Amino acid sequence: MKIKEMQSGSIVKRVTHLLVIVIMAVGLSAFKYLDPDFYSYSASELRQGSAPVIKAGDRNLHDVIAEAPPYSIILFDRVQCVELDNTLVIDKPLTLRGLNASLAKGVSLTQLVLVTSENVTITDFELHGNVGTVEYAERASLISIQASNFVVERGLVTKASKHGLEVRNRGGVVKNGVIRDIVARDIARDGVSIVGTGGTTKNILIENVRAYNSHDRGAVEASDGSDNITIRNIYAEDCVYAVDVIHDHGRPDQVCNNHLVENVHAVRCSRAVQTSNKPLGHSGLILRNIIAEQVDLPVQVSNTAGVIIDGVHVFGHEKGGPLIRISDCRGVRVSNVTILSGNFEGPAILVSNSTHTEIDDILDARID
Repeated sequence: MKIKEMQSGSIVKRVTHLLVIVIMAVGLSAFKYLDPDFYSYSASELRQGSAPVIKAGDRNLHDVIAEAPPYSIILFDRVQCVELDNTLVIDKPLTLRGLNASLAKGVSLTQLVLVTSENVTITDFELHGNVGTVEYAERASLISIQASNFVVERGLVTKASKHGLEVRNRGGVVKNGVIRDIVARDIARDGVSIVGTGGTTKNILIENVRAYNSHDRGAVEASDGSDNITIRNIYAEDCVYAVDVIHDHGRPDQVCNNHLVENVHAVRCSRAVQTSNKPLGHSGLILRNIIAEQVDLPVQVSNTAGVIIDGVHVFGHEKGGPLIRISDCRGVRVSNVTILSGNFEGPAILVSNSTHTEIDDILDARID
């Protein structure tokens, strides 16, 4: 056997590694079954002091959150869906794991979760809204994050009357957040929405978001004074768009800067990536590896300085008009555009009222 050929030192190292793996596996499997009084700590939690792990069980969720010490880890029953008619307000640093909740029909202007404290983590969750039972003017997102240093991951959001998850400031700064591994189904607007709203929302990573049948919007939106936003690995099916970036509502305090969007796949959408904006001074947009399948207008970019579009692959484009439309931009480079199937006439790329523009590597690979 190969192990006999190893030096004794290597055998000791290998056994040590195996023991570490076994200990980690046992610890992780046991983590799901902690008693309410059991205390466990991670490295980050030790820096903050003692962090209890609390099992919510059948207790009132508002009471559980209100009584939990800061930096607690609250474990919810992922299998049991709890119907709520008011908001869970997270006003201190907490980790919520396994929350499964739905918003009661007809309850309007109410989020399921409102985060007002920094250093909040929400993982392994399911949240269900009540779209179709409230008026359009009284809609609300399922999760609203209004503080910095957050992590939201591994979640399912469905039937939200507004967004599945929104990051929104109230005139200040919200920064340093991670949103990943989110599935959004039958959402009225965006699966994930990043909004400045008169302040600044910045330094946010959004990755691995999948959206299906978003009625009025798409998978991800970054808008209204958002800076340094990375959006990657996005899939949208039967939505208006996959990604709406550098979006504004015409106010001078809603300038967006430095957005990276990569690895986007849109199927049966009006657009894969778009910018819906005004000439406010937006700058810095990089689009990479955009796949558009049966999409009316794969890429639309406007009113932005410093635009790089590298890699647009188009399947089944049957609408008239261009694949890429660029207007009122300065400093634009487009490369690696491939048309693989479709039936249309006219230019593949249409540029209007833009300066310092460079376009190369357009391949029409359609079979006659």
